[in-house]
Amino acid sequence: MQGAVADFERVIDAARAARDRMRERDLLIQLGMAYRRSDSYDRATECLAEALEASRAMHDDRHTADTLYHLGTVAWSDCRNAEAIEYHQEAVEICERLKLTDLVAVQAFHGRGEAYFADAQPEPAIECYARSIELAQSIGDKSYECENLMMIGWACIGYMGLGDYPRAAKNLEAGLTIARAADFEWHMGPLLIAQDHVRSCLGDYSEAWDGLNETLRRLEALKLVRYQIMAYNMLGYVLLDLNLFTEAADRFEQGLQVASDAKITYWTPLLQANLAIARTRMGRLDVQAELEQALSFAQARREGWFSTRCLEGLAEIALARGNTDQCLAYAD
Repeated sequence: MQGAVADFERVIDAARAARDRMRERDLLIQLGMAYRRSDSYDRATECLAEALEASRAMHDDRHTADTLYHLGTVAWSDCRNAEAIEYHQEAVEICERLKLTDLVAVQAFHGRGEAYFADAQPEPAIECYARSIELAQSIGDKSYECENLMMIGWACIGYMGLGDYPRAAKNLEAGLTIARAADFEWHMGPLLIAQDHVRSCLGDYSEAWDGLNETLRRLEALKLVRYQIMAYNMLGYVLLDLNLFTEAADRFEQGLQVASDAKITYWTPLLQANLAIARTRMGRLDVQAELEQALSFAQARREGWFSTRCLEGLAEIALARGNTDQCLAYAD
């Protein structure tokens, strides 16, 4: 990504020197997404906000929708789902008004699905993903077809959505088939993580454990930090299910350390909640403040299923203390 960033910056300088505003705007979008893929969210937002301003000034609705989608994906990746919802909703509305069926529309519906998903609304999320798949197939875009299948799989997982594991497995396998055939390395990590998580939820802990560790090594070699965080979280889930609470806490702490080192907040409320749950089950009841802080962070940003896990952790603490009324209040 560093090489990509350097190349985009050079060409942007050339576009500015030539006073080519449209080329400069298009390159700012590309540079913003390169920053996003290297987890530099502040820089990504700066580039994309400048591109959005340029598109609006040009009264270019199509590129406005395109840029809104990219801003939404950055916000979503940075645990700012309240902002992502607004960006993606406006992008979808523009696409529907203009009756777009091209890549911009594919992206817009995919992004709106992700925002629904993070807001703990899996069914409307899946509807958006399905619409995005239909549009992607009509223009032959295998990458978004693959990614939407992956996200339907995630939305069917119990911790995050419907708890429909056969459907999750079917969509994840379909996504993996496309990713392997097209060598979509960017999609392989989250597809494999989700697939192994489904295996662990169905009781196949050994295969899930081996698969997650293999995927983690692959992600470390590729320096894909966000997906490393996901892998550590799912390894912790396996250990929680096996009542290996100390080992589970270690994995959640490792995920939080990776996030801290990268200076990103991706999935951190979930990791904090899971770490608190592991410690509660170890007999430590001094984690309520950490959970309340994680819950406040998640609720303020409309990270719905992160909030749910935080509430579950608070309910566990209350139950461990014998405070059944408070436990029921959190559960409700």
